[in-house]
Parts: sequence; C-alpha cells; structure tokens
Amino acid sequence: MRAMRWGTPTLQAKVELLNDEATELTPEARVALAAMSRADEYAAQTLTDVLLSRFPVGRTVADGPAASVRQVLIMPVGDRCNLACSYCYEVERRATPSTARMDLDVLRRILANVMPYVSPPFLFAWHGGEPLLMGLKFFREALSLIRDAAGRQPVRLAIQTNGTLLDTEWAELFREHNVEIGLSLDGPAELHDRQRMQPSGGGSYHDVVRGIRTLRAAGLPFHVISAISGPFARIPGSAAKLFGHFKDLGIGKYDIHPVLTHAVPGNLMNLGPGEFSRFAIDLFEQWLSEGDGRIAIGFFDHFFQGMTGQSPDTCYLSGACVNVVGVGPDGAVIPCTRPFDSTYTFGNLSVTPLPQIVQGPVFRRFTREELLARKNTAACEWSSICNGGCPHDRQRNGQQSVDGININCTCSEGGKGGYPEIFSYIRTRVDSILKCGAVHS
Repeated sequence: MRAMRWGTPTLQAKVELLNDEATELTPEARVALAAMSRADEYAAQTLTDVLLSRFPVGRTVADGPAASVRQVLIMPVGDRCNLACSYCYEVERRATPSTARMDLDVLRRILANVMPYVSPPFLFAWHGGEPLLMGLKFFREALSLIRDAAGRQPVRLAIQTNGTLLDTEWAELFREHNVEIGLSLDGPAELHDRQRMQPSGGGSYHDVVRGIRTLRAAGLPFHVISAISGPFARIPGSAAKLFGHFKDLGIGKYDIHPVLTHAVPGNLMNLGPGEFSRFAIDLFEQWLSEGDGRIAIGFFDHFFQGMTGQSPDTCYLSGACVNVVGVGPDGAVIPCTRPFDSTYTFGNLSVTPLPQIVQGPVFRRFTREELLARKNTAACEWSSICNGGCPHDRQRNGQQSVDGININCTCSEGGKGGYPEIFSYIRTRVDSILKCGAVHS
C-alpha cells in the first residue's frame, strides 16, 4: 500500500502562499492552508512520539505484546443511556437494558492489569451509553484512581457524553483532572430533536446546549460529534444548516459520523455511501466558503493528515483498530464501544493482565480478520487514507463482518459515493484552490 500525498505543484503552491505575507488569500485558500498546517503539526508530533518510544529520555516505555494498545474505552454503565436516539446502534440491546455498574474495586484491578504494560501517550476515555449516569461520586474517585495508578507516567483522560447531565460540578471535576470533553450534537433543534430524543419522546437539544454553555462558562474546551443519518442528509440544505448553526454556537471543532447500525429497525436511519458523499462535499464547500481557518472539521482534517503520509488521527480511519479496546462494567474486553458479534469478547481485564488478553485466541482472530479486510482494499489509491474504514461498518453478504468491506469503501464499485468520491473531490478542489490562492485586484 502506497501512501497518498499531495502532488509537487500543490506543495510548491502551498509554500509560496504561506511565505508571501503580502498575498491576500482567497477564503478557500485560508481554510485549505490552515488544514494543511494542522496536518503538518500532527505529522511532526507523530514522528516525535515514534522517536520518544525508541529513545525514551526520562520516560518509562513498556515493551511487550500489549505495548501497541493506545486507548482503553471504559463503559461504566455499559450501553445504558438516558436518551433513546432513533439511530442508536444499541437498539437491540436497549430492548433488554442492563443495570450493570462498574465497581471501584473492578476499576482498581483493571488499572493494575493495564498500567504496567502500556506506554505514553496513552488514553483512558469514558464512553457508553451515557457514562455520566454513574454519578459524580464515582467519577471523583475513579479519576483520582487513574491518576494515582499512572504515577509520573503521562495519561490522557477523556469523556464522550450526550451533554444533557452536565452542570458546574461536572465542569469543575473535569477541569481538576484535565479531562478532554466530547459532546454529541447533531445540528439545530429541528434536526437534532428528530434523532436524539428523550425516552418520553421529547427532544434533547436544549439540554445539550445548556451543557455547552456550562462548559463555556467554566472556560473548558470541548469538541462535538454529529451523527449524520439518511433522513438527516436528505433534508435540503442540511449540511449548510449544520455548519451555520455550529458557527452561531461558536463551535469550532467537530466531526461528522455517518450513521450505520446493523440492527432492525434502527437501520432505517442508515446513511448510504452516495448520501454520505453528497452531504460531506456540501459541508466541505460550506467550510471553504466561510474562510475561517480556525474551524476544524475532523473528517476533513483527518484527510489532510493522511495526505502527509501519516495515518489519520482517528480510530475509524487509522487502520489501528486493534490498538483500542473497550471495557464493560465487569471488566469484559471487547473491540470498542460499537457493537460486534458477542464472540469478539477478548477476556476480562479485572482478572487477566492486558498482555495475556492481546495474546489470546479471540484477539488474534480479530487482528487477522481486521488485517485481511485492509489487504482486500489495499489496491485502492485511497487505502492509505481510509485504511479499510471502521470494522464495525464492514459487511459481507449484507451482514456485519470484520473481514468484509466497509460500506464507504466503494473502490470496487468505481468509487461511486463513499470515501473515494469524497477524497477525490477534496484533492481536486485543493489542487485548484492553491493554484489560484491569491485575491487578484
């Protein structure tokens, strides 16, 4: 697999535009150059991390079968949530909800079975379900436990929440422990509330925005994930509405996730490859025309990262899915927080050290199948950017299959819709933008 990169003329134009302070850039060029600069910084940091892992000056670096694991996603209440989103890929499990909650003793054992075997930069992320359902008391103790277990080893902490339960006490706790915060918001109320509902049927938009205002009042940075469903994308102008609303709310860092659930009836909300490419291209044009290089849209930034020759900094395009594991309330280890066949349970971190889990037969099977899927799409020119896409979104004969083809990897179908169409469009557009990136009077 050969890494996709910008052509020499585009890179030369980039250097000339960045170095000519007298040049007045077009709005599109400002955005493209800002994204390229962020990607260059990411590539430099990636190379620095590689060097530090090989020549660890003053750092403790683990060496062994578990050293490649970079993230643990902790689901303290499992799939339980206080919302009932129409596109939820947990719809089948939600029909028989679990009441399981993580015990602090379980967390202590998990930490004892993880921390000695991993290296910085390492991430513990709280996920779900809705993790805040565990309550403040648990999180106060849990975050302190992680810090104590890490000792002098740098560990990142993060949380992904629907934002409806946030208040000033949560904000202060997150500030104290430097927790990175991700929120789920799908757009303006008329779009968001069609998808992200309360169990009673009412919308959740105003509760989420209240949470955003709480974080902003506390001076805490956050990013947003927006789920794009088929019905959402089919609304005329939905990309422009999403972009404009996030601008009005002052949200400058967000990502878009195409909805795909293999469950019925949730799959009525699925976003097809053609719908995804049309929505993404419309959003890309909105982003360019705004001319504000400070706005970072994750899906596009990940593309620019890939064009540096580095794997994108996101699990769903990185080709490094096996570097991430999810952990349930009882310590059970699964591929991530997205649902897979229950046979992909790797072990239990409350009783088994991480090295034994990654050397176990189920983890090795998942690794083989994941690698096979990437080999099956390696001939596509964009394979170094998408790396076969998220394993959760791969199918074979209409069924989820880790070694199948991601529904947005449409290279075998001539690149119609999905990743190839989006990536080809962005490359061509940026090439054109940088060739005439100055405003001529």
